[in-house]
Amino acid sequence: MYRFPLLLAGAFCFVLAFTGCSDDDSPAQPAQPVTHDGQTLSLGQGQVTTYERIAADGSLLAVGVRFDETALTGLPTDDTPMTLTLPKKAATSPFDHVGFDWVAHGHFPQPIYG
Repeated sequence: MYRFPLLLAGAFCFVLAFTGCSDDDSPAQPAQPVTHDGQTLSLGQGQVTTYERIAADGSLLAVGVRFDETALTGLPTDDTPMTLTLPKKAATSPFDHVGFDWVAHGHFPQPIYG
């Protein structure tokens, strides 16, 4: 007499348990910051590249210049001023370029930086 309701309740729990579980139940991961490369120029035997790091909300996290190890090999004997543009991906970035200079013989004052 009580067998049918128990079987029905057991089957219901079984179906509920397996239909309620899916891969989509994992909590949403917050959006990660993104790095955008800007202009790339040659220096020495390598390259220098500007970049911006942007938060998920579009705000600017970082601005910088990245250069590879070979950029420090075979450097020119003359001063080499460079202006590299930034990618301008941040909504409110006040920056549009970065000055990056190779000063072959040091800069003034000579006794300190020569």
